[in-house]
Amino acid sequence: MERFEGDLDVGGLGRTFGNRFKWVVGNGREVFFWKDNWVGFSDLKSRFPRLFSLSVVKDAKLFRCGDWVNNIWVWNLIWRSGLFEWEENQVSQLLEEVHGLSLVMEKENKWVWNDDESIEYSVNFAYSFLRGEEEGLAKRLYSSFWMIKALPSAHVTAWRVLENKLATKVNLERHEVELESILCYLCGVNELTTNHLFFGCRID
Repeated sequence: MERFEGDLDVGGLGRTFGNRFKWVVGNGREVFFWKDNWVGFSDLKSRFPRLFSLSVVKDAKLFRCGDWVNNIWVWNLIWRSGLFEWEENQVSQLLEEVHGLSLVMEKENKWVWNDDESIEYSVNFAYSFLRGEEEGLAKRLYSSFWMIKALPSAHVTAWRVLENKLATKVNLERHEVELESILCYLCGVNELTTNHLFFGCRID
């Protein structure tokens, strides 16, 4: 599953959009321990920058950050060197943050709206958010979008994702293009929508 790398900072808009969503953890296979928002209201690397700098594996996924002991999930973080007392105190604070949060191996991870966890993330919901509830933000986002330093092809692709303009199988079918199947050609399980392609497809 694809993810935002940290916060979505478009044209100086900072954390306004990225931190509107967080992960509800299942098996932890797609969720980054430090870089994703999955506990509290922001990512752990922002709240514990010193510990992030001392972490041996900064891109560790949740399911790699602990072990099952007598059917209980136990977090096991690895540090580059011995810790000072004040750093040990931060580790204790960190473990308090994640205490009681366990993986559920038969459950998928999902993105939800931070203010209402009953609302799952989707391209359509993000689009509605940008165009509706946060109309002012949307105007600033779109006006700044093309100023980002990136290849023109990357600009076009990102814009088409936001606008749901990609030639996915579902979109092609809506335009009456005959297809043998509208299932994803990568996983073969779900319909190939923009949302599934960029945020939902999981390939083991």
